[in-house]
Amino acid sequence: MLSHRLPTGLTRIVLLSVSLFVTLAVALTALPSAADAWIFRPDQAKPKKKKKKKKRKLPKSGVFKVKVAGVQTDEWVTHKTPHFECDWFADGHGAERVRFKTPFQRMRLTTYPPKYDMAIFRPLPAKGKVTRRGVLDVRTDHLPDDCGGDGGDGPAPPPPAPDCGTKPIRDTRLSLFALSGRLRLDRTSTRVSPKDPFVNCPWKGRVWPGLLTTNKHGKTISTAFRPNLIFNPRFDRKTGKWSKVIMIGSGTQTRRDLDGSYKATIEWTVTMKRLR
Repeated sequence: MLSHRLPTGLTRIVLLSVSLFVTLAVALTALPSAADAWIFRPDQAKPKKKKKKKKRKLPKSGVFKVKVAGVQTDEWVTHKTPHFECDWFADGHGAERVRFKTPFQRMRLTTYPPKYDMAIFRPLPAKGKVTRRGVLDVRTDHLPDDCGGDGGDGPAPPPPAPDCGTKPIRDTRLSLFALSGRLRLDRTSTRVSPKDPFVNCPWKGRVWPGLLTTNKHGKTISTAFRPNLIFNPRFDRKTGKWSKVIMIGSGTQTRRDLDGSYKATIEWTVTMKRLR
């Protein structure tokens, strides 16, 4: 039998070629299939970021000293002429001036998100004086007897003496409340309304114990309520006190009818001092 031996160097080359071929075949079989070999998925490469939870807005609260002071006036004129057979004549005029104020009241004030522009204050006891003057001349002497001008039994008794003048304000509380960024002032609602301090002093229009709350267009009298200023006043390091916040509201109401007219005005000031 004949045998054929390859040279030693050629044998090594053949063995290395076979080894390289086997290694390449194994590597190719390990690759992914052609269907998804070059698809890149970012969601697999990087984990999803968790959404940050929004911080819950909490109410703002602080302790304040609050007081109210104001002036309300009313001027009126009456000139009534008869509109039917048994009607009467009347002529008159008058005016009223009210000065009211409350002492500083310590209270905790809380406003609520999202805009923190709504708040209710504790009622404040009002003190002050009201001065009213008025004259009204009513004539019924032209009425026939069947109208009952004198009751059919002689002349009517004279009216009681007027009690116009100056009297103190009693049993009245004022309420402040903020809504939609506007601060309003009104008389505190109670089961029993305060009595008119005058019994026989003529008036027309808006007089005490009524408080003017709307202007001539029917719009509520108010002033701006800004929580960023109220809850963040300036702090004076020298005195160790917070600065004052002052808010002013004002309005006018006028009316005219067949029997006369009146003009009522009001201006009030709310002063707030933050304690903590």
